[in-house]
Amino acid sequence: MVNNKILMVQSVPVTIIKQSDADFISLTDMVRESESGSAVIDNWLRNKNTFEFLSVWEEIYIKKVAGLIRFTMSVKQWPMNTNGGGHA
Repeated sequence: MVNNKILMVQSVPVTIIKQSDADFISLTDMVRESESGSAVIDNWLRNKNTFEFLSVWEEIYIKKVAGLIRFTMSVKQWPMNTNGGGHA
């Protein structure tokens, strides 16, 4: 059962998706009303701190098993193994 909530942020509805014990905020919703739109997310992805965060996250969740003979990761396995929802 999907348990989504809407949070109003400066008059912009932002979806909060609850999965298990974690809440995920829709970045797409956050920039939808922005004049620069998805460029905000593009700039965030270019940020050195974002890359450092993603590197640490990858180290914790992926790299510890990547490279092992038994390691496989398919597109369908990615959300399950990383808790990535792929919600937009």
